Amino acid sequence: MTNEKPSSKTEHLTGPVIIDLETNGLLKNTTEIHCIAVHYLDEGITVSYNDTGTAEPIVRGVQFIEQASRIVGHNIIGFDIPIIKKMYPWFNPQGEIVDTLILSRLYHPNMMEIDKKRNWKHMPLQLYGRHSLESYGYRLGEYKGNFGQDTDWSGTLRAEFLLKGNWHQFNQLTSPPGSEAATMLGIGMHSQNEERLGAGGSKIDAFGLTADLSMNFDGASFFASGTFHNVKNFTSSVENSDIIGYVIQSSKYVSDSTELFMRYEGGGVMQDVFGGANIQILTSGVNWYIEGQQFKLTSDLGWNFGELQAIFTNQMLGWRGSPNRNAEWVFRTQLQVEF
Repeated sequence: MTNEKPSSKTEHLTGPVIIDLETNGLLKNTTEIHCIAVHYLDEGITVSYNDTGTAEPIVRGVQFIEQASRIVGHNIIGFDIPIIKKMYPWFNPQGEIVDTLILSRLYHPNMMEIDKKRNWKHMPLQLYGRHSLESYGYRLGEYKGNFGQDTDWSGTLRAEFLLKGNWHQFNQLTSPPGSEAATMLGIGMHSQNEERLGAGGSKIDAFGLTADLSMNFDGASFFASGTFHNVKNFTSSVENSDIIGYVIQSSKYVSDSTELFMRYEGGGVMQDVFGGANIQILTSGVNWYIEGQQFKLTSDLGWNFGELQAIFTNQMLGWRGSPNRNAEWVFRTQLQVEF
């Protein structure tokens, strides 16, 4: 790669362009541009430039960008153009510069509220309220992919302590009549650092703790668990978030093949920007063991008496966001067959 300006000036492709580039770092520590993609709007073509010998050199693309009548891109004022100027000091764009990141922030200053209301399918929680290309990919159904967004490192630990009984008694979350008493305690921890940028251009740091208690009796069972998760640099508008969750469930056999159960669960994101930790759901149901665990029918009725935040709704489970409401009922039934 050379940062010297070509001696000859091109006479073609001087119309508006859309650009994007990939580098080996952020603005302060970038030492190399891997490639530049340029979409020429008038011609309707996209050209990729690199210095690996598989395409035209990057300096050629930089020259076309410099001559363009309009340069469009996402965060190009804060990143792409400064990077090009850093690597090619002679670069002096002649056309109008349009940054879609700035436009997005101007058009949608309330992006968090928009995302919560729309409840985008599959959109990760940490992308709510953001104006990044990745977040727009989920909104438009055009996913950006995970290039350059992999987890830098992560670690998970899980320990289980058998306080009474045998391990095999906890293979299923049930305790049929005639079972011996058993108790198990579990604790876990998870920590990770993501390469994806969060608030303030920092990497996302996540740390979580879990604890659970399982108890089996003669024809009855009890289970309780709690989790705490902290994410630093959560989004551009939420630098720090605390997520809590808890579940308490008990069951009792009323016959050899019929088991009644009741479950209470709650939690949420504690920060007010997400509505606070106010998810509260009470569920009661019945399991009919037609042929043991291999063939059973389950029916339950759930009551949400808190405000189920839109970012935690799950259409597969039947729950929908219920802002400004304190009652939502869901009836479900499921047939389970194991082979």
